[in-house]
Amino acid sequence: MIPGKNITPTLKTVRRIGQGAMGEVWLAEHTTLGSSVAIKFMDPSIGADSRELARFRQEAQAAARIDSLHVTRVYDVGVMENGEPYIVMELLKGEPLRDRMKRLGPMPVTDVAWIVGQTAKGLTAAHKLGIWHRDIKPDNLFVLDHDGEPFLKIMDFGIAKQSGGEFDATSTGKGMGSPAYMSPQQFVDSKRVDLRADLWSLGVVAYEALTARKPFHGLDMFTLAMTIAKGVFKMPSAHRAEIPKAVDDWMRRALAVELDQRFSSAKEMADAFTLAIQQSPEVKSKSYAPPSSNHREALAVAVLTPKVQDKPARRRGDMAKDLEREREVEPERPSKPPIFTPREDPQIVVNEYPTRGYVSIVGLPAWLRAIGFSDKSDALLASFGGGEVLALDLGTRRPRFWQRLFSRTYALEAMPNAVAIACGDGTVRILDVSTGNVSRTIEGHDGAVRCLAIRRGTLATSGDDKRLALWSINSGERLSVGVNQAQRIISVAIHSTSGMLVTGGKLGNFRIWDNNARLVRHDDLRCGSIRQVMFTPDGWGLAAACGDGRVRLWETREWSISRVFEDDKKKPVVALAFDLYGQTMVTGSSNGTIRLWNVTTGQLQRVIEGFGESIQDLVISPDNRYLAVSFANGMLQVHKWPLDLRLGENLRNE
Repeated sequence: MIPGKNITPTLKTVRRIGQGAMGEVWLAEHTTLGSSVAIKFMDPSIGADSRELARFRQEAQAAARIDSLHVTRVYDVGVMENGEPYIVMELLKGEPLRDRMKRLGPMPVTDVAWIVGQTAKGLTAAHKLGIWHRDIKPDNLFVLDHDGEPFLKIMDFGIAKQSGGEFDATSTGKGMGSPAYMSPQQFVDSKRVDLRADLWSLGVVAYEALTARKPFHGLDMFTLAMTIAKGVFKMPSAHRAEIPKAVDDWMRRALAVELDQRFSSAKEMADAFTLAIQQSPEVKSKSYAPPSSNHREALAVAVLTPKVQDKPARRRGDMAKDLEREREVEPERPSKPPIFTPREDPQIVVNEYPTRGYVSIVGLPAWLRAIGFSDKSDALLASFGGGEVLALDLGTRRPRFWQRLFSRTYALEAMPNAVAIACGDGTVRILDVSTGNVSRTIEGHDGAVRCLAIRRGTLATSGDDKRLALWSINSGERLSVGVNQAQRIISVAIHSTSGMLVTGGKLGNFRIWDNNARLVRHDDLRCGSIRQVMFTPDGWGLAAACGDGRVRLWETREWSISRVFEDDKKKPVVALAFDLYGQTMVTGSSNGTIRLWNVTTGQLQRVIEGFGESIQDLVISPDNRYLAVSFANGMLQVHKWPLDLRLGENLRNE
């Protein structure tokens, strides 16, 4: 293979990024779309073996059937004119879990819980189709950086088995897999194993991540098989005293020799690990490390060894343009907190400015995600990237609760006597607004839930899996699912009477859906990220906060743009809110500026500057008495509404 070779009319090779005994992996460019993919080529001499060729094709067929973000995407499979088979797949950037484990050594139990949870999601999608991977190991698990957050994908379905025999490239009675990660049954006959073989392998991966050792050892294949068949191994806590005993109990079940003693599903296995940690008070912290910077271009193929390739030099002007483009899409923010980091209760300080009519709240974690008011307007609600949720009583100026969720949080929405929290583990947790206790959990997304909206017992959600879903809040039942979107949905709103939905995407994708999540209309505004969409209180209009410094207001009866409110400095609008009567709209920009607009006339009423920090979120209380504003540095302010005219004086000095 050489650079510049046309594999298909639209795919051209760029450079080789990996090589192994089975063949090569190349970076390729889609000449029409301008995107990059990875192409795995099989050595023609190996491809002459019908069984190896069947395994190669099976890898593509199995992965292509599984609809999960936690499984490497396969786009095409074919054969070159010279008989060389190839698979076209997504290009991953990050590092194999094997390299990560070597780099970091024994991991905190919360890191391992994340590994088990992410792998379990991919396995659950595969197992629902009756596909058993049969080769789960650190080499086939890939950690990448997804929008600044860790994400795991399962690779290499070359020896997978389809329940019912649709495909299986192994011989009857032959053990197939990686010996150190094979279950006792897999040594005897790989064709007769089921999903519990994958769960055993995941247990071995978890053990190795915790201890930097494998649970079973042998000088050769025979002695290793005998050791595994006995099922005797040292508990993880014997290697690391800080590992909770509950994790030892989990490991006994994960690596049980008898099938009926193991977990029955990947989800049950992951939930049990999470529960073991939550019930262990000794688990206090977690230090997430991003994928190694040494893996610039990574492979979605475990059998090949990546070769590090430096990116071509770029001109100074190009880098400046790229940086400006990124700022338009997503405003600059402080570095993100470690994922799943339980923190001590914050030392909240409430500074009151009675003459100016507001209070300032400091001492909170820096990564403040979302804010809101309780349905009775008596408490300020806030969620943080580390998984914390705060309810601050506005009467006493003291926290009602400080709850820690075992997941990052992204958005919140108040409801009667409760608050819904969008979480990074694909769930929405409903918390009692008085106690902070989790009353129920709604799950079903394959990836983080980034946005949500509520109307009359119906919950609308979307996130990393690019799907819009509707749920019953009371039963947790999924009511309907919209078609997958090309770009991630980051904002959603529900019309108060009709139930119509509107979503905004990362690159200006504006979508209108009916109350069954069927797509009605779609527009590409090319306005940068649509950070927030919101209906006016009476439902006649809908506003969208855009990355090009504008707020677009549609009249919902005919869906025509009624007004455009424009920031004269062209800074991305990151948040907006309407007062109770829909007469005034408040917007917040990435440069820390608040603007008040007359919705009827479109005139700018007031500009408040001097905060010095990017605004993260703003919201007006349901009783129209307060305006809350959050900032990227973790500061919160609660203002009396309407705003005091003196607000903004000397704020920079304060």
